[in-house]
This record gives sequence, structure tokens and C-alpha cells, in this order.
Amino acid sequence: MMEPVSPETVRAAIEILGVCERVDAKVEKRIRALVADDLTVRRLVDVIPEAFGLVLAAHLPEAETVTLPTTFSVQNAAGQWRAFPIRNEPVFADAIKIAQHIFHNGPRHIFKTNADRSSVIDAINKTLNNHGPSAMKDSVIEIFYGDLPASLYSQP
Repeated sequence: MMEPVSPETVRAAIEILGVCERVDAKVEKRIRALVADDLTVRRLVDVIPEAFGLVLAAHLPEAETVTLPTTFSVQNAAGQWRAFPIRNEPVFADAIKIAQHIFHNGPRHIFKTNADRSSVIDAINKTLNNHGPSAMKDSVIEIFYGDLPASLYSQP
């Protein structure tokens, strides 16, 4: 069962993640103090950067023709990947609103540190660095969360 997470908790996790260059056991312990279970820690640590990455990607001229994700994929018990609408992850819904606000109003270091952890931004950077801007034309980006189970999102 998915633990509910308040917008205030998401904001607190964003601030913790935003001042730490890397996520280690100490950072995870600080986030663990905000929530009741380890799976919710994973949701916060994994989902928040992708919200920031999508906000940044939407503002990059190099990603103008890129199709940004509207779904994310997680594995079921049989190891098969299942896609779910991004809106099925409540942490994402709160994080993207906060990311949009921080993008426009700061603090910039909180935005940058969170966006730098995003697999979306990592994929864009690798493509640009290895193949140049023309490789971005009409590409499609997807998000995969390897540490989150599909059963979390399959509940009625």
C-alpha cells in the first residue's frame, strides 16, 4: 500500500536533496525521518529528480522537438515492465509544481542539484555530448524506476 505523502513532506525532501551533491545513507536517513517506510523514501529519492529534470528539459532549446514522458515504468513481480501515467505517483504531482516554482523563483542551487540527478537530463546530456543537437530531433524519453514495484501503482 502506498503511504500518502503531503506536499510539505515533498518540499522538505526537495530541500534535503537539493543541498546534497549525492544521495548517501546519511541523506536517506534524513528523508527517512520524514516518512513511515523505506519504500516511501525510495519514491521521494527517485521521483523528485525526474520532476525537476522534466521542468528543465521543457525549457531547453536543444530538447524542443523531444517528446517528454507522460508515463513511467516499473517492474511487476514477474520482472515485466509496466507503464503508468505520471499522475499515478502523487509525489511527482507535488514535486513538479514545486520544481516549476523553484525554476522561476529560485533558489537556483536547489533546482540544479535536484535536476542534475534526473535520468531525463542525463539522457539529454549524453545524447548532446556524444551525438550533437541533431540527435535530439524527434527523440522520445522514458522514465524507469527500478527500485519501485508495479504493485504499488496497480492497487485499485
